[in-house]
Amino acid sequence: MSSKDKVSKPAYLVIDCRFDYEYQGGHINNAINITDPEVMKDFFLKDRATIERLMQTVVIFHCEFSQKRGPAMY
Repeated sequence: MSSKDKVSKPAYLVIDCRFDYEYQGGHINNAINITDPEVMKDFFLKDRATIERLMQTVVIFHCEFSQKRGPAMY
């Protein structure tokens, strides 16, 4: 396999949708704590360069049981 055939490791971003006190109690390394939909919108739609960069990024929305807050923030 040549170097051009290798799949590069994708960039990823973990958005921790838990409450601030839950995040402060422990979180995934490098996770970003965002709990407000308006802050989320501003973070992802800041400008064209941000949008283009994030289009190449695997985004993971994390919450306690991944049943309500994570899917709602998505």
